Amino acid sequence: MMIASDVALSPGAYIEIRRGQQTVIGRVVWQRERFSGVRTQDVIDVEALLREPRLQQPAQRRNPDMNPSPVAMPANDRIAIEINAARRIERSQAISSRLQFSALCLFGLVAAIAIAMQVAQMLGNPMQQLDSALSLDKPQTTALVD
Repeated sequence: MMIASDVALSPGAYIEIRRGQQTVIGRVVWQRERFSGVRTQDVIDVEALLREPRLQQPAQRRNPDMNPSPVAMPANDRIAIEINAARRIERSQAISSRLQFSALCLFGLVAAIAIAMQVAQMLGNPMQQLDSALSLDKPQTTALVD
């Protein structure tokens, strides 16, 4: 499961995630910026987790002079930002996968053309010699050696 957290989670750390009455226990396996990958000990029932209502959080104080930090943002705004960030990451990974595949295909095509040219050159010289030796246009002289 991928989660976003305001606190940096280090790989190897065990975490407990609660939503309403649902509890998910897992271990952080990777971390990049605010996002972390968690391997859970049990299978997650996503539908039940999404249906579970959130518990009310105490209202956070806001200072109008300061820019709102991600922690001070309303939960819906923070979720929207995190969803957009996750989508951008997925798009970037998809684009990089396509570019990597294209580069690999191009490399394979260039290698195949180079090999074909080498084979054609290697087989071309003996074939020219055979063609000239078997040509009927020229009178052939044969030398007999005693």
